[in-house]
Amino acid sequence: LGGALQLSTSTSVAMPTPGNLIRIILEGIIPAEGEKGPWMPEFAGALTDRQVTDLIIYLRAHFGKKPAWDDVAGEVGKAAPNNSKR
Repeated sequence: LGGALQLSTSTSVAMPTPGNLIRIILEGIIPAEGEKGPWMPEFAGALTDRQVTDLIIYLRAHFGKKPAWDDVAGEVGKAAPNNSKR
């Protein structure tokens, strides 16, 4: 509805590693100035590492249709090591 991404067709939940999905959740998606495109707010600072990890594990299990990723928590920790809420 409204052009939202269908998670079942998202490449981010089907990739071999969770890095891209982690960056999207933490940094958001913002189209280039003056251009239309997908948009999502960033959640860095709003979610703890544990919440981001749980979200990524859930998205992969329900929409990725692939085996679980290894060490999602470690990958999340590497992506945002300086966030004090994490």
